[in-house]
Amino acid sequence: MRQETYSWKNNIWGTRINLYQDKTLLGKMKNFTFKPTSEVILGDEKYHFETKGLFEQYTRIVDKEGRIVGDIDYGAWSNKATVQLFDKKYFWKADDWMRLRWRLVDDKGVALDIQSSYAGKGEIRSEGGSELLLMTGIFLQNYFMSYGSVMLMLLLVLLCV
Repeated sequence: MRQETYSWKNNIWGTRINLYQDKTLLGKMKNFTFKPTSEVILGDEKYHFETKGLFEQYTRIVDKEGRIVGDIDYGAWSNKATVQLFDKKYFWKADDWMRLRWRLVDDKGVALDIQSSYAGKGEIRSEGGSELLLMTGIFLQNYFMSYGSVMLMLLLVLLCV
């Protein structure tokens, strides 16, 4: 199977993310400020990523009819997650210490290879991943980048006290 390359770009606040293949817009994600919900639009399809929990967070992926099509379970205090999407299981992990490179792996190997930057854009390489899986990868990258920022700010506050 041929490897495809995709890209995404955030707005300056990271609340709107667009997914592209070449220059063709494939999907949009809207992250709501102060709400643990993201909305994904892929053509005529709409999904909500609803994050719940405090110390043991998880995210439900719900379609426009309200059916749960996926789950994301996060490892407590780590940079790993397990994704269940349409009865297929994936494992998410950072591929470098700066958290700019990520992988989503299934039982056959790498499903998505994600390279991001602090400039709010990135690239995904995939062998036949669905657009929802691509958006799930972007959601996870955004989740862990935000999580890392919050943890850094907490550490700075604790050091200043």
